Amino acid sequence: MRICLFIIATVLLVIFVFPLSNYIVTGSEEITSWTNKTQENYAFVTEWSSKGTGNGQFLRPHDLEFSNGDKYLYAVDRDGNRIQVFNKNGTFLFKFGEKGQGDGQFLIPYGLDVDARGHVWVADRGNHRIQQFDSKGKYDEPKIAWSKSTGLTSLIFLDSDKLGYQYRNDMFVGDVHNGRIYHFKLNNERDDLILPKVLAGKSTVNPTVSAAKEIVFGEGFGGITDLTVGPDGYLYVVSIGQGKVFRIVPQ
Repeated sequence: MRICLFIIATVLLVIFVFPLSNYIVTGSEEITSWTNKTQENYAFVTEWSSKGTGNGQFLRPHDLEFSNGDKYLYAVDRDGNRIQVFNKNGTFLFKFGEKGQGDGQFLIPYGLDVDARGHVWVADRGNHRIQQFDSKGKYDEPKIAWSKSTGLTSLIFLDSDKLGYQYRNDMFVGDVHNGRIYHFKLNNERDDLILPKVLAGKSTVNPTVSAAKEIVFGEGFGGITDLTVGPDGYLYVVSIGQGKVFRIVPQ
């Protein structure tokens, strides 16, 4: 049964995930058996916060990421349209962002990650764009915007060379509406995106046009809600549309 599932997943890859022709997607059954190899016991430690709009409260917490050195814990308050920042013990430190369409404002922020410099990159789903902030929440260029048919969700930096050294520390962004993974390289200073010439100006009019396809790493995932790098160094994709978890590995 596992072999059959693996073959089916590979065929789907060839049909739908054109940019990933050198990679294999393995299905959720394989991932389940892989995670079950090690059994560990866990104990509840602590909790904090409550529902509300005050400092440290959430309307809908949606993503978490520690800064380098674990000094800050950044938390997305999706329906509160802000990022809240705590220390690792749960003490509220500061927040940034508010509802709106201007620089540094959010409309359903969904996912975030912290780069090697400590800057915070946020997938601003409702505004169809990526925004960058310094570690204290000050808005900092660049950003890239899509048209309204794109639903940006998870955003990660691939801190692994398991997909090939050429992808190490690159940015990957999930799209729930089109089932795509977008891929971006950064410059040597790690403070700006390297975009194809056809996307100069950091904006695409429509994600379905050929120019936008130059930043598509993979598609056909049926609605992506989360991306992460596993302990094995490979890229994992959560598909709400297909009800599956995919693992992307070199062929």
